[in-house]
Amino acid sequence: MGRLKGREMLAGACTETCELDKRVEVVSLTQGPSHHFFGYFDKTPWNSETRASDRALCHQTSVWAHSPAPGEAAAVGYVTDGVFTEIGCTTTWNFQQGAMLQWLPGAKDRVAFNAVRSGSPHGIVLDLTSGEERAFTQPIAAISPDGLYALSLDFGRLYSVRPDYGYVPAATAHPGVPAPDDDGVWRIALRSGESRLIVSLAQLAEFERSRSEGEFHWVNHPLFNPTGSRLCFVHRYTNAAGTLTTRLLTCGIDGGGLRLLISGLASHATWYDDSNVLAWAGKRALVRQTSRGLIGHLPVGRALKWIYRLLGKPSALKSKLMNDRFIMFDDDANTARDFARGLFWCDGHSSFSPDRRWMVTDTYPDRKRWASVLLWEVGTDDALEVARFWAPPELEDEVRCDLHPRWSPDGTRICVDSAHTGTRQMYALDVSGLMSR
Repeated sequence: MGRLKGREMLAGACTETCELDKRVEVVSLTQGPSHHFFGYFDKTPWNSETRASDRALCHQTSVWAHSPAPGEAAAVGYVTDGVFTEIGCTTTWNFQQGAMLQWLPGAKDRVAFNAVRSGSPHGIVLDLTSGEERAFTQPIAAISPDGLYALSLDFGRLYSVRPDYGYVPAATAHPGVPAPDDDGVWRIALRSGESRLIVSLAQLAEFERSRSEGEFHWVNHPLFNPTGSRLCFVHRYTNAAGTLTTRLLTCGIDGGGLRLLISGLASHATWYDDSNVLAWAGKRALVRQTSRGLIGHLPVGRALKWIYRLLGKPSALKSKLMNDRFIMFDDDANTARDFARGLFWCDGHSSFSPDRRWMVTDTYPDRKRWASVLLWEVGTDDALEVARFWAPPELEDEVRCDLHPRWSPDGTRICVDSAHTGTRQMYALDVSGLMSR
C-alpha cells in the first residue's frame, strides 16, 4: 500500500494480533470456544439501525482449518449481547459466503439461507416470529432490495472449479459439460416460487467472443443494483491449458439488455448507484498475449499464480505488472474510468456506506500475515488504515478468513470476520468518530 494517514495513529493493540486507530472502538460480537463468522462483504449481518435492538446474523461451527466435509453442519442464527441464538442448521456452506445467510429485505423478522431439503440445496426463508419455513427449489445467491426476487446458480458446478464458493454435497446437473444451454443465472420469484433461467452459460460462451475448444464456463457473484432494476455477475472460463478469464457483465432482471463491461479480470464488484458498478479489474493484456499461438497450450495463468505466491504475494505486483486497478463502470453509458487511482494497490472487498460518502475495503494478509481495513472518504486525497488483524498461517486458500468488511444499516459501524485470537469471530468497528472528524 501507499502511505496511509491512519498508520501513525494506530493505537496500542487490543491484543498482540490486532491494532486499531485510536478513534475507533471495537466490540466483539461473538465469543469462543465455538467459531463464528458471517461470510461475504455484499450483505449486512445487522437487521436494524437501532443498536439497542439489532441482531447480527452469523454461522457457528466447530470447524477451524479444513473445508466442510460432506454432511458437516454449521448452525445458523443471530447474536445479541454476545449470546448466540440458533435458528437452524445447514450442510450447504463454505467459509467465504457461509450459507448465504441474510435478512429478507423489508422484513426484520425473516431470514434467508441455504440448506439441504429432499437431498439437494434449497433456498430457505424462515419467519423468526411464527417459525414458518418456506423452501424454494433452488439455492439463493442474492436477493433483490425489494425482496421480490432472488438469483441462483449451480453451486455443485461452482464447487467443481471453486470449492471455496460451492457446496460439497451439491450434485451438478451437467458434470463436465463445457457450457450447457439450460444452466447459468436463474431468477426466483419469491412470492410464487417460480424459477426461470435468464442467462445461460451457452449464451455467455459466445457473447461478444469466439468460443474455443477445451473451455469450461461458470458464473458467480450475482448482485442486484440498489433498486433491483439490473444485476451484475461474473462469467468465468478456463481454456484448454487452464488459464482463467473473468468477465463482468450486467443485464436486466429478465436477462435482457446483456452488456459486457470488461474481459480479463473482474473481482469483488459492488454497485455505487443504479448505473455505476465498481470492481477491481483489468484487461490482463499480458495474459492474453502470452495465451495466443503455440504458447497458448501452456498453463500461463497457473504459472503466473505460482510466481506470485513464490514472491510472497506482493500487493503491488498485480497492479504494476498487470495494470489491475479499481475501475468504475457506467452501465448505462458503457464507459469506464479509473477510480481512486494511486490510493489502493491491491484487490479488496469494497463497498460504499449507505449515504455513498465513504468506501470501505480491506487487504489480503501481507508477508507478515497482517490484513488491514481501509476507510476512504470518496474524492479526498488519502485513505485511513483504521484497523489491522493478524491472520493465522494455516488459514489459507479455501479456509482463509478474509475480513470482508460490511456496513451497518446506519453507516456508523463496520463488521469484520477475523481469526486473530485463534478462533473465528465477528467484530464491530465503530467508525463514527472518524467520520465526524
